[in-house]
Amino acid sequence: MLKNFYPYVFYLDCFEQSVDDHTRDIVRQLAPIDSGRQIILACYEWQSVENIVSMIHSITEKCSDKKIVWLFTRSFYLDHQDKIKKTGVDVRFIEFDILNLYFEIYVYKTSTLNPSWNSWADKFLFLTGKPNRSNRLKLLYKMHQHGLLDRCVWSLFMSDELKQVSRDLLADLSDLQYNNFVEYSINNPDNINVLYGAGGTMHYDGYPFDHTRYANTLFRVISETQMFNQPIVTEKTWTTIANHHPFIIAGYSGTNRILKRLGYKTFDKYMRYPDYDSIKHEDQRFDTILESVEHWLDNINQFSDDMFNDIEHNYNLLSQQMIETWEQFEAVYKMLDTNEFAVYQILPSPLQRAKWINFYYGIKDASWPDCFDETQFLTLPKEIQIECTEVHGYTKL
Repeated sequence: MLKNFYPYVFYLDCFEQSVDDHTRDIVRQLAPIDSGRQIILACYEWQSVENIVSMIHSITEKCSDKKIVWLFTRSFYLDHQDKIKKTGVDVRFIEFDILNLYFEIYVYKTSTLNPSWNSWADKFLFLTGKPNRSNRLKLLYKMHQHGLLDRCVWSLFMSDELKQVSRDLLADLSDLQYNNFVEYSINNPDNINVLYGAGGTMHYDGYPFDHTRYANTLFRVISETQMFNQPIVTEKTWTTIANHHPFIIAGYSGTNRILKRLGYKTFDKYMRYPDYDSIKHEDQRFDTILESVEHWLDNINQFSDDMFNDIEHNYNLLSQQMIETWEQFEAVYKMLDTNEFAVYQILPSPLQRAKWINFYYGIKDASWPDCFDETQFLTLPKEIQIECTEVHGYTKL
């Protein structure tokens, strides 16, 4: 079994649970852990720096006997790292979604990358994810109004509940118009599996992805995670860069500013409105994005050489940062005193996969093959299946 392996991943989501409730949950789960063990607390979701500092002080006070390393998403706190460091805890800033991409491509090998930009493609890419956000369903409808869907490869996922909770995004449409548009727009071009939950929820973590969606399109309009609170960069942007694609980001104002601070080219100099990233009014922001979409579709050949150089710069920088991020994670993971750190992803990943990996690699003999997904269990040699089941009590997790 793993030695000193006590990962506890917490998600600070200000829309689901209060900071006080999170604090109580974490303290309760840390209480039985031996004070000699190293603990990693990894915070992936965005929360205000004030709440982060408050939580650190509270947990540190209540768990003063624990050895804790705190991990936070680097790009979320570029302007606030010093304030968090002043709490005096052992804190590291890591780009979790870059780490996830590294694992998915080079460890789990769930997806392959598009090797080069197809500057001759005639359509753009718009993958929406959860539809009940204005930069998803509403922006898709605006594309429809501009006559752009004939030149677009898009996705739209919808359940009956999601259809209801998304209704206000297109409040100007009659029920008939709304239903007709939604039914027309439902699309899954890369054949991914999404999970629908109660109350109009939906989840897809971005992997696996189909690299041919990038190989056959000219650029991507990225509907980043949110249009409120603060700019956030997630796997949506990183996978786009990794697949050699130029992009226009439909996210919160200031998202490009974060990417530039991290060293990336954001392609705004090729747009009709190069300052679109500073526009805070949502509809105005969307309208400038759509004008740039039309501009790129019709004129991208005029600046394709410079754009190609920017694409390669981004890809090379991301490749470098994936290795650096992995090395950061490796250094922290080694503190858990295990020789098997290379195969574990204790940071944000699908819960079902995380359960399987922690089970399988906790019992794995050195001679056993890698198996990063529970669905591959039946492909393991029969004797390994028997040992997992009869000796270690495996049942479908």
